[in-house]
Amino acid sequence: MTIHGTIINGSVHLDTPTTLPDGTRVELRPVQSYESPLPPTDTEGEHILALRQSIAEMNAGILGTSLAEFAQEMEREFGHAD
Repeated sequence: MTIHGTIINGSVHLDTPTTLPDGTRVELRPVQSYESPLPPTDTEGEHILALRQSIAEMNAGILGTSLAEFAQEMEREFGHAD
């Protein structure tokens, strides 16, 4: 069994929920070089985590925001790009 995740602010955030019981010991190893020229900012880490959670919800069949609602939210947050 292989479980994938990302380290964000020092904690492992799994791509999908696991059925392993609490207390199960696991072994972690990087799948790619973790030496980045610049570490991600807290905001970037939050965005990555939000995207991973959204993908997991989508894979689980949980419906999210429509494209129209998303576009309205982006316009409110970032303004209209002309």
